[in-house]
Amino acid sequence: MKSALKIAVKFNIYAYDAYFLECANGLRSPLLTLDHGMKRIAREMGIELLE
Repeated sequence: MKSALKIAVKFNIYAYDAYFLECANGLRSPLLTLDHGMKRIAREMGIELLE
């Protein structure tokens, strides 16, 4: 949870969005989303995207 909250603060996004990003990052799993903001942040974090 702490990591997700840090992401939320850093990127000024909702905590639940940050939690999805943290899960994908922590599990080294690709992220599937249609949200353009989430895609941008995922790319910045080095998270693989499924499109």
